[in-house]
Amino acid sequence: MTKERLQGHACIFAANVIFGVYIPISKYLMAHCVSGEALTLARMWGAAALFWTASLFTGGDRVGRRDLALMFVFSLFGVVMNQGVFIYGLGKTSPVDASVIVTMTPLMVLLISAAFMGDPVTVRKAVGVLSGAAGAIWLVLSAGGAGGSSGTVSGNLLILLSGFSSAVYFAMSKPLTSRHSPVTLMKWMFLFASLMLLPVTPSVLSAPGAFKGGFGLEGAAMLAYVVAGATFVTYLLIAMAIKRMRPTTMAMYNYIQPFVASMAAIWLGQDSFSWVKVAAAALVFAGVYLVTSAPAAAAGGGAR
Repeated sequence: MTKERLQGHACIFAANVIFGVYIPISKYLMAHCVSGEALTLARMWGAAALFWTASLFTGGDRVGRRDLALMFVFSLFGVVMNQGVFIYGLGKTSPVDASVIVTMTPLMVLLISAAFMGDPVTVRKAVGVLSGAAGAIWLVLSAGGAGGSSGTVSGNLLILLSGFSSAVYFAMSKPLTSRHSPVTLMKWMFLFASLMLLPVTPSVLSAPGAFKGGFGLEGAAMLAYVVAGATFVTYLLIAMAIKRMRPTTMAMYNYIQPFVASMAAIWLGQDSFSWVKVAAAALVFAGVYLVTSAPAAAAGGGAR
């Protein structure tokens, strides 16, 4: 495995660990501090400010009109629809349904990459994706319980749309990441995302329950983690990973999120340990191994 690929694996693994810890933290914030919509706005505005500040110290590269247009499109898929539609859909469905539907993202990345980017669907990758999905779904259902699902059709469709938008970003943004630095790419994407949500900002911030009054030092620290860690750092790492890895390989690491979230919930006293979680995690990591160890020649001519 080359140094570039190792760096890509490290980046996407770290991003998904941070995302996994974000899940129980966001549940606390939405229960005690802010609404999901207000939290989404905070993530976009905060990350935009951090990326533009970072660009002052890292230097910038010139961005042509065509690439600016592509950044606008990918900000719609990779940020606005990925975050905003997911939060809105989560309000209409159950966390169990949402978590299960999200496991379809690597499969969608596999199919989009095959259709538009020339990344063949091999038996090894298909088995790996299905193994990872089975483990993630088992992990989610074991935590949610039989009565944990109370989703609606509209909510589930919105979660599916969010997963599809994320898959489009993973599968098709690689050429753009090869032409621009991660900071340049992200500063424009988050600026565009913030501007796209500007028309709904007043109604979101003035809605009942937008601010729940539970912001102590703990809530402020959690919000800082969400904005600086689970948005700024993770999107930076994802852009670095896209540049170095095949889309399907990168998307497979999404399956680590339920495992990390479960471990974080156990540590926070929100969940309990069971051997089912261990078995489900084994399926997840077996699937990740099968996809990540697929020969480069059999997966799109060695694209990283």
